[in-house]
Formats: sequence, C-alpha cells, structure tokens
Amino acid sequence: MPFTEDLSQFVDPADFGRAATWNSTTVNGIFDNGFLPVDAGGEIRFETLTPQFICRTEDVAGATHGQSVTIDGVAYLISGIHPDGTGFTTLMLRKP
Repeated sequence: MPFTEDLSQFVDPADFGRAATWNSTTVNGIFDNGFLPVDAGGEIRFETLTPQFICRTEDVAGATHGQSVTIDGVAYLISGIHPDGTGFTTLMLRKP
C-alpha cells in the first residue's frame, strides 16, 4: 500500500517550517544549520557546520547540484540531494 500522508503539514512555515526559494519557486521545509559532530573511528574528532533543508521530494523534483537555494535571505548552493524514500528529500547546502 503506498504512503498517502499529507506531508505539507510537517513543513508548514506557520509551525516550524521555513520558506525557501529554489528554482524561482517557494518551497517549504525544515532548515537545520546546527553543528554536526564527526565520528572518526569511534571518537568525535571535530564538529562541522552542515546546513541542510529537508523538504517534500515532489517540491524539489529536478533539483541538481550547484543550484541556488535562498533561506532567510541567505543564498546557499545545493551540494547533496538525499531522498529518504518516505517522500522527503534532504538538500545538503553550502555557502558559495
């Protein structure tokens, strides 16, 4: 049986989502710009800042590496595209 949940409620800017501009359109998602601990052989060696934007897969169909995404007035480039198979895709971002 296919997954039929309305995913838009999970990324609604009226709650905890954010609006972004990608490909001249508004896309709602969850923006995470926190620190990520990096495990090197079972021990945390350093932390890195990895901005990412989790959004509905259908909203970013056709996204490609290097395209621009603007969130809260800050421009990022897509450096990774990770669909999770449940209807969401994580766009890994970096500053130009």
